[in-house]
Amino acid sequence: MDIKQLTAFVTVAELGSVTRAADSLHSTQSSVTRQIQALEQELGVMLFERNRHGMTLTGAGQVMAERSRSALLELGRARAEITPMPAATGTVTVGLLESIAETIGLPLATTVLHEYPGLDLRVVVGDSGHLQRRMDAGELDVCLTAERPGITTLSPTPLATEQLWAIAPADALLRADAPVALREVAEHPMVLPPVGSALRNLLDSMDVRFRVVVTASLRIQKQLVAGGRGWAVLPPIAFAEELEAHSISAAPLHGPQLRRRIVLTIAPTAPRTPAAEDVARLLARLVRSEIRDGRWPSARLIGYRGDDSRLCR
Repeated sequence: MDIKQLTAFVTVAELGSVTRAADSLHSTQSSVTRQIQALEQELGVMLFERNRHGMTLTGAGQVMAERSRSALLELGRARAEITPMPAATGTVTVGLLESIAETIGLPLATTVLHEYPGLDLRVVVGDSGHLQRRMDAGELDVCLTAERPGITTLSPTPLATEQLWAIAPADALLRADAPVALREVAEHPMVLPPVGSALRNLLDSMDVRFRVVVTASLRIQKQLVAGGRGWAVLPPIAFAEELEAHSISAAPLHGPQLRRRIVLTIAPTAPRTPAAEDVARLLARLVRSEIRDGRWPSARLIGYRGDDSRLCR
């Protein structure tokens, strides 16, 4: 076995997908698959169970993953001690919008560990208003969030748009193939995000009066909806697990169809650090791969032509 095999194995184990691992390693799916198969053949055991949901470690795979992580960590430490540090060093603090943190956070951390071992990555999760305040205070280097119209202190780069849906208790029987009007949604008790967040600003700008019963974080919104306490408006990426578990029902909105814009912002510090620029490019790449590979089905890319240099201007 060699380092490439162990790296491919650990990356697939962490991300649960050959596709995600290949993107994280800047490799091809076939190359990652060959590395895994060669390692399994050498060891004489199956390390993964393959199914339509992805790659799941077997019992032998769990043991091998734990030992492999330790081995790669020690090799990384040895390399850091005897070779010059890479350009991307220091600390980069990233702000991630609460509703997309679970989708982007793990691939971001995994890729940084592999590509920038000298980088101290710190992640802050919150709604767009919270992230904006942290950015304005100089506490964030890079931020992936939803656009807040009227905010002009920074110059964000639009990456994608995302459709918003109504979510309701399971017994409301909302369906993906039966869009619901925003005015109909507003007739129910509403559980909404905090005032000042991008989503709340968008909803408040509509010519609709909502009966707000609770203002809460994303996690509490979903719990209240599942418990029959009200309805909410959220992007599908935020409630996929609850929908699959049938604890809620959901339908796309129409009249109007609502969409939010996902934007990337680098703090306007001078000089801008190479590490922050590298992480910004990485985030943009991850957003594109999640959308292109179908893991973010409600989002659409905005005008990408393959050049990330504009992120660093």
